[in-house]
Parts: sequence; structure tokens; C-alpha cells
Amino acid sequence: MDSFEKKLYDFLVSDMDIMAKAIANFVFREVIEDAHTKYNISQDDMRDMCKEAVNRSAVLEQMFNDEELKKALIFYGYSTNEWDAPDSKEVALKLQQLYNIVK
Repeated sequence: MDSFEKKLYDFLVSDMDIMAKAIANFVFREVIEDAHTKYNISQDDMRDMCKEAVNRSAVLEQMFNDEELKKALIFYGYSTNEWDAPDSKEVALKLQQLYNIVK
């Protein structure tokens, strides 16, 4: 990392909630941004939805090292059995985009 990237990284990780915020941004905010404009969702409503996404992301972050909570999340997915599987090409593309950030 060059000095700017190092300073930026150090600044970002000084926020103890950065992972929850980053997960919410990646999973939710970028997905709903088009709907924000298309359906005239207010800034206040967007802020509330993003806050809820950050709260839920914080729960996920804490679950990563807890096998019982991972099991609970699997059970939480009971209503998703008819959803489409992840698109492997899109997943690979998103992973590459993330790798490109740190290269």
C-alpha cells in the first residue's frame, strides 16, 4: 500500500463499526440506490433503511465466529428455498472488483 492508501485504511479501521457499515453498503445501499431515485424514496427513509442494514450487518459480523448463530442464520433462510441461486459469474465479478480495490 502506498502512504495515502495506508493512511486511508488506518483511518477507516479506526471506526470500530467499519465492517458492518461496509457490508451494509455492499449488500444493501448499492442495490437500492436505483429504487431510491425511481420510487422517490426520501433521504430520511433511505437513512432509516441504511441504519437498519448496518444494524443487521453488525449482527452478521458477530455471527461469523459463532457456530450456533450460523446455524440460526441457516434456519432464518427457511423462506428463501425458491429464490434463485447466486449467479456465479456475478459473484466472480464482484469478488474481482473487491480485489481490484486493494491491488
